[in-house]
Amino acid sequence: MRYAFIDAEKATETNPGGHSVALMCRVLGVSRSGYYAYLAARPAAEERARLEEELVAEIRHIHDVS
Repeated sequence: MRYAFIDAEKATETNPGGHSVALMCRVLGVSRSGYYAYLAARPAAEERARLEEELVAEIRHIHDVS
């Protein structure tokens, strides 16, 4: 949750009033390297979630047909 908060509140071109990643990591007591590892792992996690949703839909379909 902390990393998601940092990602949402960081300063960007579209959010110039945001805060620096370093400051938020320090205040929240997490490492910057952990935050950047979270960002790197996010595409894989999103893909796993998408595949899981497809599997659940297939299981429900098979259950309904049986």
